[in-house]
Amino acid sequence: MGGNIMIRIAVCDDEQHVLDEISQMTATYMRSCNFNFQIDTFCSGEELLMEIDQSGMYQIVFLDIELTEMNGIRVAVQLRKQYPSMLLVFVSGYSEYYRAAFDVQPFQFLDKPVNEQTFLPLLDRIICHVRNNIIARITLLTLEILFIWRVTAG
Repeated sequence: MGGNIMIRIAVCDDEQHVLDEISQMTATYMRSCNFNFQIDTFCSGEELLMEIDQSGMYQIVFLDIELTEMNGIRVAVQLRKQYPSMLLVFVSGYSEYYRAAFDVQPFQFLDKPVNEQTFLPLLDRIICHVRNNIIARITLLTLEILFIWRVTAG
């Protein structure tokens, strides 16, 4: 996939080193695959939600669960209501949140500390999933256009 399609990625964590690690590994991966991408980082769930309200959906969101004010699960509930196709990946060092996290149907749960050995294969699966969703939407849109054209052309 590369080319003209922009993949928007958000990383939300209250630990700066985690924001840096995830965004740097993701940027390196995306550049190596020649993808157009945008990565934005957020220190709080509120910040993330405000940005989405202003500029629209991210295809991929890496979201810490233990955030300072509004926890990641509450943020994910809001995101899931508004954007059901958004791909959510929870990032946490606390396994007790697994059960609650699955109520919002995340794509994956990533344990802290994040390392390349687990992160890069996950990123492969994420990008494959996003690419398949984009192709499916383009195909559906093409079929809708063809249908409209046939109906109006008579």
